[in-house]
Amino acid sequence: MFPTSSEEVESAVLRLKSKSSSGHDGISSNLLKQTYQPILQVMVHLINSSFANGIVPIKMKMAKVVPIYKNSEQDIFNNYRPISLLVIFSKVLERLVFNRLYNFCVKHEILTKSQYGFREHLSTEMAIIELQNCISDNIVKKLWSIGIFLDLSK
Repeated sequence: MFPTSSEEVESAVLRLKSKSSSGHDGISSNLLKQTYQPILQVMVHLINSSFANGIVPIKMKMAKVVPIYKNSEQDIFNNYRPISLLVIFSKVLERLVFNRLYNFCVKHEILTKSQYGFREHLSTEMAIIELQNCISDNIVKKLWSIGIFLDLSK
């Protein structure tokens, strides 16, 4: 992991989704985005230490788990799903690690061209269009098409 810079950390902070929810430290992304400048160099130092040592501070791994209502009756336990609210600084670290891993995968052509989700300028809608084109081509060629679809929402 090559070291980060204050510009890269600042960019990661400003790219955070603006939310008022916070992890166990009580710092929301809104608060960090408004007050990051005085602590920017400290954040750069901590992130570079994490990169150099390969260690994420324990406090950044802790999450506040909150139940979120999904549907149906509110008094049934299974109608809730847990979400983990992480310390906002871990989100900044996560973004910087993601940037490095993603750039490595692109540079070394590790991702298949059919990987649409979680990639810049590609969407899952584009995957559906590719599937539709493949089925259409097979119909023209009088070939069979078979699909297996899973709903993993629950």
